[in-house]
Amino acid sequence: MGIIAKENMRVQVQAADWKEAIRQAGGILEEAGSITAEYTESMVQAVETFGPYIVMMPGFAIAHAAPAPSVKKTDMAMLNLAQPVCFGSPNDPV
Repeated sequence: MGIIAKENMRVQVQAADWKEAIRQAGGILEEAGSITAEYTESMVQAVETFGPYIVMMPGFAIAHAAPAPSVKKTDMAMLNLAQPVCFGSPNDPV
């Protein structure tokens, strides 16, 4: 198995904005039993609090939040959006 399990990958996903994109990605990990919905909301809150620091380069973001009990196991998901969204970053859109 690679870094990201095939079942944790989605392509051409619809998201109206960055919050929905993060919630879609978090939902993949929730379905896998890796995190709870609380951690997904923590990822959204982190961007609201600290800004779009998760946008690493044009077209690429790594959503995450601080370690918490809502993380059940280390895991990653990959989400490819049908249409890009903006985070308010110089590296937008993602």
